[in-house]
Amino acid sequence: MDPKRIQSVIERSEIIDTLTTFTRAADMRDWDTCRTILGETIINDHGTPETLSRDALIERWRAQSPTLDLIHHVTTDHLVVIDGDLAKVNTQFIITVRATGAPSGDLCTRGGSCDYDLKRTDEGWKLTGFKSVIQWSMGSVNI
Repeated sequence: MDPKRIQSVIERSEIIDTLTTFTRAADMRDWDTCRTILGETIINDHGTPETLSRDALIERWRAQSPTLDLIHHVTTDHLVVIDGDLAKVNTQFIITVRATGAPSGDLCTRGGSCDYDLKRTDEGWKLTGFKSVIQWSMGSVNI
């Protein structure tokens, strides 16, 4: 097999593993692991893009997490495009959130797509941006 093709498959696998580790760490509120995966600055876009430091983003998540009993991300259909030391990934996702006792109900499930930007570093691939688009939602959308 062509060595360039083999390297491409390895890089694709490393990128998908990075995103999988990131979503699991976020779900488990493992902020130390999140910190190792995020770049120093991140473009965070959940409707309005903003540029945040890694620490500011993690602190925001940490502050929000006590109100939630459970967060569970599932990502699939990873479309990976690598251009040198940069990568773009489009995924489809489902996220379920549970907040016991929330006024409008305990559960919310949303689905959509997410575009991720990553950069290769000496420590591996780092997440430098993400943009999610909710395409559907059911349950308590105010959670």
